[in-house]
Order: sequence, then C-alpha cells, then structure tokens
Amino acid sequence: MFVLLFKFVQISKANCKIQVEKVYKSAFLLAEGLVSVPQDLPVDINRLDLRWNNLTTIQNFAFARYTVLEHLYIRDNQLRSLRIYSFCGVQNLQILALSGNKLDVSVYPYGVFRPIENLKYLDVSRNMENGKTDEVVYSLAFNHLVQLRELHVDLVSKPNLSKSFMGMNNLQKLWFDYCYIHYISNKTFTSLPKNITDLRMQNCKSFFTIESDALRHFPSLNVLDFSGSHIHLHQALRSLYPLQNYTMKEINFHHITYSSITRYDYDVILSKEMMKYIATICIQTLDMSYNNIVAIKEMSLIMFRHPECFINVILSANRFGIEQMEIEFLDFFYKMTNLKLFDFSYLPLEFKNPVFPNILYGSPQNNIEERIPAIKKIKTLFLPKQLKTLRLTHFMANMNIDEIRAVNCSLSTIDLSYFQSKVFPKFIFENNHYIIELDLSGISALNTKSKFPQLNALLALRMRQTQLCRLIDTDTNIFSWAPKMNNLDISSNFIWYLKENSLGDLSNLYFLNLSNNILQYFPTSLTKLENIHTLDLSFNRLIALNEHTRGWIDSQQIKKILKYI
Repeated sequence: MFVLLFKFVQISKANCKIQVEKVYKSAFLLAEGLVSVPQDLPVDINRLDLRWNNLTTIQNFAFARYTVLEHLYIRDNQLRSLRIYSFCGVQNLQILALSGNKLDVSVYPYGVFRPIENLKYLDVSRNMENGKTDEVVYSLAFNHLVQLRELHVDLVSKPNLSKSFMGMNNLQKLWFDYCYIHYISNKTFTSLPKNITDLRMQNCKSFFTIESDALRHFPSLNVLDFSGSHIHLHQALRSLYPLQNYTMKEINFHHITYSSITRYDYDVILSKEMMKYIATICIQTLDMSYNNIVAIKEMSLIMFRHPECFINVILSANRFGIEQMEIEFLDFFYKMTNLKLFDFSYLPLEFKNPVFPNILYGSPQNNIEERIPAIKKIKTLFLPKQLKTLRLTHFMANMNIDEIRAVNCSLSTIDLSYFQSKVFPKFIFENNHYIIELDLSGISALNTKSKFPQLNALLALRMRQTQLCRLIDTDTNIFSWAPKMNNLDISSNFIWYLKENSLGDLSNLYFLNLSNNILQYFPTSLTKLENIHTLDLSFNRLIALNEHTRGWIDSQQIKKILKYI
C-alpha cells in the first residue's frame, strides 16, 4: 500500500516502515525484538535502522543482499561479537553506528572492517560497561578504514592504542566516550594519526592527570573539548602548551572544575602564569563557563593576543568580577571585532543594595552605600559591530555603566532577564539596528522604561515578572517603542485589568501570553488585536466569557487558541 505523505512515500511491510524520498529509500525496524538481521527487505534500501532490538551478534554476510546500503544503525542492541565477514557485500557503506552495545574494544576480529573501507563515519562508543583496571590493547583494526573521517570510541582506564589507528590518514574527528582514563601521559596518543583536527573527551568522570605535552601528537588540532571531564581548569590550561600560537575553532572547558578534585584548589584564581599558553592562541569559540573562577589576577583574562579571532565567548556561572580592570576589560571587549555571541550570565557577584545590622550605634540596619567610597563611573560600553547575541541573564552586580552604545551593530538578540544592578543602563543604537528578540524578564518595568530607543525590527519581547501592573495605571502606551512585534509575553505580572490603550497599537501581534496574572474579566481591549492567533490566559481568575468576547472569537478569520482556567 502506497500512501503519499508530504514528500515521502511510505510502504507498510509487516512491522517494517519503508520511506522513500526522491531516490533514497530507508527501512526502519525499531524495537521489534529482532535477534537477527532481516533478509526480506527490499534489496535497494540505502538506509537500515535496527535500533533497540535484541541482536547479540552479526553473522557473516548478514547484509550482503543490500548492496546499495549506505547508512546502517544498530545502536542500543545486545551485540557482543562481530564475525570477520559481518559486513561483506556493503562496500558502499558510509555510516555505521554500533553504539550502546557490549562490544569490547579488545575483541574485534581482525579484518572485520576491510569490506567497508569506504566508511566515512563510525560510532562504536558506549560499549564498555565499566572501566577495566588492566591495560587494554585496542584490536579494532581501524587501519583498514583509510577513508574514515569521524570516529567515536570508548577510552578505557589504561588504553594501549597500539598501531590499530595507523594509516587512517583521513581521520579528522575523534570522540572518546565512556571515558574511564586516569592518566594521560606524553606517550598515550603516540599511535594516533597526525591529521586529527577535532578531539573531544567529554564527561570523563574519573579524575585524570594529563601531562603538559600530551597534545603534541595533534599538529592539526583546531577543536579541543574537555567539557564535563574531571580535569580541573588549572590542568586544562597547562595542557595547551603544545598548541601555542595555533588557530583554534573551539576550546571547550565547560565545567571541568569539581570540588572532588583535591589536588587543586576548588576556588580558581586566574593568573598570567595559568593563561600564558591560551593567550597565544587565536580562538573562535571559547567556553570557560561553570569552573568556579572566583578572581582574576594581573588582568590575565584579557591578555589574549588575538581578540579579533573571537566569535563566541561564554564565561557564565563563575564568580569573578571585573571591578579591578573594568576600563581595560571594556576596551578589550570592543577589540573583539568579530564577536557574535557574548555570554556572561549567572554571576552572583554583589548585591546591589545590601543592608546590615549596626550593633554599635543601635541602628537596625545600615546601607553599605554609605560606608564605601564612591566607585568610579564608566559612562559608555561600546558593542563590537559583529555582535549578534548579548546574554547577561541572572547577573547580579553593581554595574558602573550608564549606557550601552552600538554603532551600525549586527545585534539581533538581547537577553537581560533577571539582570540585577543598581542602575539599568540606557541602550543607544546609532544608524541601523536590527534587534529582533529582547528578554527583560525579572527586571522592574519601572527601571527599564525609556531605556530603549524605537525598535521597529523587534518581533519578540518577554517581560515576565516585571511588576508591569505598576505601569499600567499610569502609562497608556507602554509598548510604543516596539510597534511591530508579533510575540509578547507579559505573564506573572499581577495584572488585574487592562485599559483600552494599555497595549497600544500592536496590530501585528500574533502571540500574547497573559498567563499567571489575576485577571477577573476578559479585557475588551484585546478584541482590537485583529491578527492575534494564540492567546494564553491560563492561571488567571476568569470565570466565563461574555457574549461580546465569544462573538469576537467566532468572527475572526484566523483561528484563536484561547487557554483559560
């Protein structure tokens, strides 16, 4: 039976789903309890997906009848062994995924990959159930895969990579999964091909030591990812010694500092000594988030020699401030001329107006502002022209910036949600600007009022938990500065009524979220929104809709989705 579905042709054959798109044919047998490879499928399938079955071995010539097979997925089965001729007959295979099985890296039969020497992608990760304490010799015979470009494989506690990897002169991406290694010496990666550009060792939970010259075997490296591994930022930065003066697409050191690593202090203080190697590298994407960086010494954070290389910088979820180098930091920030994303969020640095009990003088509380000298003011922060995303969410600090200025900026997304500072800066955009999305949630609407220019390109505005109810009483045109937006979220604002002009003339509004307020009656002003499609009124105090409102809903050509409780 043939059923036309979008651009697919779908054929039902027992419990198998065959999909054909143009000339590419796929067969899906997911979670069917299969114990062997089916032999009654169309011989011209290009893709075979056998995920979540019960295969324990792949017999010789199991796929020989499917001669044009290019993609084969046998993930999450019970595979314990392969035969030497398991993949004979599928010489066109490009992708082979065997992850989530029980294939020990030391028991692969020699030559098993010889018939599929044109393979480009191989995933044999998540097969080692636990880390072995003895040395494990890898017998995967990868040297037959001379065309392989991407490899995912487990890394045991004491790996002997031997010479299985020699001859893989096209291998570019190497991912180590199910990582149990404890110690990486300068010789661990000696046998790996020198052409690897992308090395990822994510979530290695057994703390491992890495010698300072271990990465010297990767002269072509441009992506290094240690994210989630128990390595500690101090040691990760030291491991960059062989990569000095490299050009890197990505260095990902997200959350590699853990309190359980007792060899190094959990509180990380960046110094020039720690940053001396990374400072020489031209880096496009740098992630040093969630590493318990508590302080910056000697302006070490801004000693990079190539700020123009940065495209994405993520420093969130640390605990350091820039008060000792704020002028220099803002100057360095502007020098990142190609920066597109900057994320400096989740930073609990300093409460904006702390109060303290004054026991000596009998006063119940004393504002710290009266006890500290005046802080020098920085008037303007200039944004790099290529910046597209500015993210300063959940930021708590005493900002000393009066205004943020962009000249011919490419900025399109600003997330300032839950930004807590004594002064909310004014945004000034000179010449062209294209702000499409803005999130001001968690900030008092009184503080952000009149802080933005006319944003005619703005499409989405979120102002959750902003005490907007305080403006509705006094301002009849709150959103006049964003007249063309089509998505507005003003939920959780204690709004109990809306005036006729409370929302202004938002003729393009398509989605409106008024949930979690205290509306008792349907606001008649909403009936003026001719293009509204989705209206969320859930978790208010509405009891029923009057006849006028029901007539408005029924009369619209565009269907309303009305939620209310």
